Amino acid sequence: MMDKILSLDLGIFLDKIGSNIIYFLYFLIILFIGMAGLAVIALVAPKDFRYYVYKLQQYPLINAVVKFGVAFPLSYHFFGGLRHLVSIIG
Repeated sequence: MMDKILSLDLGIFLDKIGSNIIYFLYFLIILFIGMAGLAVIALVAPKDFRYYVYKLQQYPLINAVVKFGVAFPLSYHFFGGLRHLVSIIG
């Protein structure tokens, strides 16, 4: 039990997993912070939410990033749950 690493620094895992995975995790953290920021802005914004969705759809790249930011965590956890169920069943 004492050999567990309790640090939040993801750089200490570089010898165990590849650095590409670390960069991907950093990307996901930044994406999560951005999505949380959008949610807070949607709550306190002066205009209606549909107005901002319409404005967001005017920029295809930002639109694709936001769609990915919503769809990837949902699909990732869905398939992770399926994998977990398969591993339990045998």
